Amino acid sequence: MIENKKAQMGILWLFVIFAFILVGGIVIAVFLGFASWTSDIVSPIAQDLGMVDNYNVSDAGRMTFGTLDTLIGMLPMFIGFAYVMLLVGCIVLVLSYRGTQNPLFLGLYLAFTILIVLVAILGSNAYQDLYMGTDEIAVYLQSMTILSFLILQSPYIFGIVSFVCGIFLFSGKQNEGYAMESGYGGGY
Repeated sequence: MIENKKAQMGILWLFVIFAFILVGGIVIAVFLGFASWTSDIVSPIAQDLGMVDNYNVSDAGRMTFGTLDTLIGMLPMFIGFAYVMLLVGCIVLVLSYRGTQNPLFLGLYLAFTILIVLVAILGSNAYQDLYMGTDEIAVYLQSMTILSFLILQSPYIFGIVSFVCGIFLFSGKQNEGYAMESGYGGGY
């Protein structure tokens, strides 16, 4: 008999997390492309303003916009690392989830896995349309190699992570519980 049936639907949260990671990665990558494009336009202008009264505005522009431009240039690497860590965190979340899912939910899990891979394909194709363009944003998206690679390959990545999470969710403790309830204990 299944106790705590509401906890059995905890697998839905895994797919909600996957969807947020996927959509968040795409939105952040496009935002960073736009921020890089804007920063490359504004920084040279702010650094060449010259003197206003007794204040060196060029020096202030170099200190503010120059530093901001450097930070924006480093953000794609950090966001790509955070993207990978969030996916690894999903696996760790499943490993730390002590209850093993009922095997009856395997079909539901596979349906959600197929759904998240299809959503990843749609997101990857939309991002690829922006990535393969000829405008200025496409140039900046192409310069974000790690993050762009992760988003473009997200159907494969989410499929593998979902498969690994499914192995951990649907194996393990349920066999021990069955052995104790049925009286069939012992080793292999």
